[in-house]
Amino acid sequence: MKRFGSILSLLFLCVILMLPDVASAGFACKGDVTAVDIDGEGWVHVSLEGAGVNISNGRICRVNVDIGNIKKESCRAMVSVLTTALLSQKPTELFLNVNQCSPPAWSHLDSSSYGFYFLRMSRN
Repeated sequence: MKRFGSILSLLFLCVILMLPDVASAGFACKGDVTAVDIDGEGWVHVSLEGAGVNISNGRICRVNVDIGNIKKESCRAMVSVLTTALLSQKPTELFLNVNQCSPPAWSHLDSSSYGFYFLRMSRN
């Protein structure tokens, strides 16, 4: 039985190592957060500026409703990350399923049109 557990552990490790990095599947829009807003319906809007990046009031999630694959609990955590990035002036990356880092203002980045799915704040 102990040998079965070892084989199962090894198999699990192999599967994990073969999985792609979640952020590598799409396109990263990296820049500085210039604004974070929450409207009356709970939508979170973010503005991001950088080299080749101009996102103005892009809607990424809702703090009170699950939208697609983004849960409301994750959205609330993203508000904290975005606010921290805004105040600390740290670069932030929004990962989208399409290569469009300068969508029209007020775009629904959460929708199937842009497919926002991942947020990263880094030191530089």
